[in-house]
Amino acid sequence: MVRDDDKCMNCNNCLYICPEGVFSLPPQAKERFQVYLAHVAAGALSRFQSRVAFINFVQDITPLCDCVTPSGLPVVPDIGIFASTDVVAIDKASLDLIAQSKPPGKFAGINSTDILGKIHNTDSLIQIKTAQELGLGSMEYQLDIPLRV
Repeated sequence: MVRDDDKCMNCNNCLYICPEGVFSLPPQAKERFQVYLAHVAAGALSRFQSRVAFINFVQDITPLCDCVTPSGLPVVPDIGIFASTDVVAIDKASLDLIAQSKPPGKFAGINSTDILGKIHNTDSLIQIKTAQELGLGSMEYQLDIPLRV
C-alpha cells in the first residue's frame, strides 16, 4: 500500500487500515484536515440557505473518531445535548464545556483548556475558527439553560 501525498485528503484513514502500521501523518495533516472540514461544511450549508438547526450530543466523547473501532474510553463524563441554529457557536460551546469537565480514568491528569487537542497534539479550535472566518457563524454564544454538573 502506498499513499499518494498529492491526492491525500488528510483523512488519516490510512493510519487505521494499514495492517503493517507503517503510515504516519504528513506534516500539518491534522490542521489541514480541520480546515478542509470547515470548507466542506460551508459548501454543504450553502445549499440550505440557513434553514438548518444543529444538535450536539456531548456524550461518550472518545479520543478517536466514532468511525474507528474501538474508539476508546470516554475522555470526559457525559455533558448533555445542545441545540442551536449557529454551527460555530454550538461547537465552541461544546468544546468549552468539555474543557470545563473533569476527565476520568487515564485522562484524569490532563489539565488543559483543550483536552481533545492535547490528546491529539493539535488545536481543536482550528476548524471552528476557519468556519467563523467563512461566515458560518460566531464563536460567541450564550447558554440558555443552567449547566448542571
